[in-house]
Amino acid sequence: MSASHLLALDQYTARGQRYAAQLSMPALGPACLELRLDHHEAKHARGFEAVTWAVKSRGELQAWIEWLDVKGVKRSKIFTGKVGWLLVFEDPDGRFLRLHTQELHEMTTKVDRDDYWLGGGGL
Repeated sequence: MSASHLLALDQYTARGQRYAAQLSMPALGPACLELRLDHHEAKHARGFEAVTWAVKSRGELQAWIEWLDVKGVKRSKIFTGKVGWLLVFEDPDGRFLRLHTQELHEMTTKVDRDDYWLGGGGL
C-alpha cells in the first residue's frame, strides 16, 4: 500500500511544532489518513491494540518478521489462532499493531496464549 505525504496539509502548534500530518493513500479512495502526535495520550494508550491488518499468508508474516528485526522493532513470535496466524509488534509509543493472516488453517481450540502480547488471553 503506497502513501504520499501531503505537506501543505500538515498542522502546527502556535510555536511551529508539527503535530499532525496528512497522507494520501490511493487504496483508501478520496479519504486521507491523518497521523497525530500527542505524547500525553500516547502514554495512556501503551499496550492498546488499535489496528489489525490482514496479510495474505503465514509466509508474509515471516517476511514482516525479517523486516521488523532489521528495523529493531520489538515483536512477538507468530501465534496460532483459532483459524489463522497472528504477529504483534509495538509502535514507538508502545501501542500494539497486529498482522493477521487471510490464509486459514483448520479451526482449533489449541491457540497460543501470551500475557504480554495477547493480554493473557488466547486468539
